[in-house]
Amino acid sequence: MKTFIVTAAFAGVLAVSGLAHAAQISSPLIFGGHFQELAECVVLNAGTRPVTVTSVKIVDDNGQTRSSQTCAGPLAAGEFCQIVAHIDFNNSFGCVVTAPSTTSLRASVVLDQFAFDDFFVKNVRPMTSAPLE
Repeated sequence: MKTFIVTAAFAGVLAVSGLAHAAQISSPLIFGGHFQELAECVVLNAGTRPVTVTSVKIVDDNGQTRSSQTCAGPLAAGEFCQIVAHIDFNNSFGCVVTAPSTTSLRASVVLDQFAFDDFFVKNVRPMTSAPLE
């Protein structure tokens, strides 16, 4: 009888809580220098099936979320999404991606600065990056 009660209680807990948990990949914090003005996080589905990305966040070294989004639905095979945040001087920034499964996701965080070309057109120049693992 005790075995039945324990089994029933265990089944009840599983039914209420479920077995699925979200997985995360994240980058190390990379330093933003004086001239870097943007942080961007790019997430690619390198698999063959769609993946629902539940959260993409750019965070700073104080743990503050600078930008966040959900990639507007499932990423099909070969699709990507990106978020951008304006950054300030002398902070470190990283990216955190949350999804039910991250095995087919590839991502990186990039710090950019603005640069002017010979015609004085403002362009974005990537300065440093780090992969998410």
